[in-house]
Amino acid sequence: MPPTIWPAVWAAISATFSAMAAIVLMVVHLRNRADSVRPEIILEDWSYFRPAATGEPFGGLGVIRINKVRNEGKGPALHMRGQITIPGAKYIDAGGPFGVFSHDPVPIISPGARLDVDWCARFQWKGAVVDNFLPLHLTLFVADLHGRRHETTYELIATKDNNVAGVTPLVPGLYLTRRHSAVMSVLRLRLLVRGIRLVRDTSYPQLLTAMA
Repeated sequence: MPPTIWPAVWAAISATFSAMAAIVLMVVHLRNRADSVRPEIILEDWSYFRPAATGEPFGGLGVIRINKVRNEGKGPALHMRGQITIPGAKYIDAGGPFGVFSHDPVPIISPGARLDVDWCARFQWKGAVVDNFLPLHLTLFVADLHGRRHETTYELIATKDNNVAGVTPLVPGLYLTRRHSAVMSVLRLRLLVRGIRLVRDTSYPQLLTAMA
């Protein structure tokens, strides 16, 4: 009787499914490990000053203040800093508006902790696409214990009046349209840093030569 190949086939199928199960378990473990140290930053105690030529602080500029920061994640938030941008705006050289986020970087916030801060974002209305309101993106950059960078973005709308429907009001005149987060892995962050160093090392000597 000729030997059958079915035992070998079933053994190969069993080994394949075992390998797939091992990969799934590894992915689940890595995700659980990442979530165990993930910070989640919440901004609280907002205030907003509408831009005006006179009679308000920093005349001619819109001013947003944030006085409390809270970490609702499972891990500590490390080396927190932020920036404010105006999406869709023209460049400053072309007459577009600018935004400045004045704040002291926070070295660490423990899970469940709340921190008093004095953060201030100032922005121009000059060059805005629509005169009555201005979209703003307030982005926070935070590192976790595994070295990954978390980016949390508050998409805001600052207005000169209080009539904006369908969005969440933070304070009169300032609205939250969306809040979202993204994670940059350690490998991607290292590649980004190497790219920045490469551009710096190649461009700086050329700049010195041009200035000579």
